[in-house]
Amino acid sequence: MTDGRATANAKKESFWSDVFMKVGCVPQDEMVVVADDMNGHVGNSNLGYSGIHGGFGYGYRNADGCRIFQFAEGHKGVHSA
Repeated sequence: MTDGRATANAKKESFWSDVFMKVGCVPQDEMVVVADDMNGHVGNSNLGYSGIHGGFGYGYRNADGCRIFQFAEGHKGVHSA
């Protein structure tokens, strides 16, 4: 792995760690809406994430798409795709 790629992965890990921590501090009776391009491909399959993914999308899921689903699943969220 090149230094640039390692740095990018470290930044992603730090970002997701911060997001998990901050969203985890929000009271359960409040709603969090994340409206941004999370730069992940969730694909057209809801396999493993049927309660989160509506099955609408295109292409294939990548590692960042899996991370988005893990985040939503960990916080009882719903993804709009």
